[in-house]
Amino acid sequence: MGLDSLLFYLFVGIIALLFAANIKAIPFYWHYKVYRSMYMAKRTRTVRKYALHEPWVSKGRLLFDEADFNMHMNNSSYNKNADVNHYALFARLGMHTLKDVRPALAGTCFHFLKSIQLFARYKIVTQVHSFGKKWIFVSHRFEDLTGKTTYAIGLSKLVVKESSGKTIQPREVFDRLGFDVSGIDCAEYEQEGEAMLTILEGLRQHSTKITSSSISNTDKTVRLSHS
Repeated sequence: MGLDSLLFYLFVGIIALLFAANIKAIPFYWHYKVYRSMYMAKRTRTVRKYALHEPWVSKGRLLFDEADFNMHMNNSSYNKNADVNHYALFARLGMHTLKDVRPALAGTCFHFLKSIQLFARYKIVTQVHSFGKKWIFVSHRFEDLTGKTTYAIGLSKLVVKESSGKTIQPREVFDRLGFDVSGIDCAEYEQEGEAMLTILEGLRQHSTKITSSSISNTDKTVRLSHS
């Protein structure tokens, strides 16, 4: 093999390596992840019926395109990956079966507990936390694959809209999807979601005053599961 051929293969190898390390940054990759996740979630519905609060779990690896200068996952990537998960969660609940209905994100709040290092594997646990007369609150937990280390906890606030722009109450949405939510007090349930947002925003704004007990209490609240 001549020097020219060697240099050519070396160049191609470097380009391939750079491409693989930044694959999540190529155009339409996020859309691919969303539609792939939704497809996988829809397939799980054919296996069995899932409970309303049963989590959707996805796995990933931190590459260069989602890392900051410290080689940790950058803040925006938490939101981006959580967004993919809530699309998949709603697909598994059957939201796609409702004609001209779509969930819309109204806000997200995250509290970061530990950095995700470059090339580290992680999982995202996403589930319906609570809902009220207007809002659906969805919790997100970024963890290591064993579930023993929590990297971040977050809460998304969503509303369900018809194509005309009309808001549909969560109770009606879940009822149409076949979930029995008749015994749920929506006002109390919504307060629970708003309280969780307040806790997370307080921890984020006063990070220097965080205690181990406040993190523990928040951790338990996000893990809350309703029968």
